[in-house]
Amino acid sequence: MKINIFKTAIILSLIIFLSGCVKDNPSDPVPPPPPSGQSLFLNEFLATSATAQPDWIEIVNIGSDTINLSGYVLSDSSRTGAWQPFTIGNIKIPPNGFRQFVNGTDFTFGLGSSNEGIRLYDPNWVVIDSYYWTATQIADRTTGRIPDGTGAWTPNLTPTPGAPNQP
Repeated sequence: MKINIFKTAIILSLIIFLSGCVKDNPSDPVPPPPPSGQSLFLNEFLATSATAQPDWIEIVNIGSDTINLSGYVLSDSSRTGAWQPFTIGNIKIPPNGFRQFVNGTDFTFGLGSSNEGIRLYDPNWVVIDSYYWTATQIADRTTGRIPDGTGAWTPNLTPTPGAPNQP
């Protein structure tokens, strides 16, 4: 009896662990609606550059309170191979503020120009925002949300790190 319970516990643990290892669905690049009251969102990213500019990801706080990002995590969509999530330290984003995170300075994973994704996790490792793209990103152009934080993802934007996205 104890062996069967132990085996069941191991199998359930593996199922729970592996369920978190599934890549975002590339056929559905639109993230689900955010939980009510959520104010942190992925907002803009640069995934490819012809001018040696590093990849970067921007987060926006659309809320009315300053948010401390300590313990939040950024990652690319892959959870296999050399997956290197970036745990954010004691960084605060003011209300309606932006924060850019740069590859090589803040995180070590690179963003692919196509068939790639980004995720933002809360400190409990719950995905609070994600985006997956299949189309090849245009060099030195970004993909971002218009309006910031809540709008549709729009490709081929002029980069606006730390500022509102512009069509």
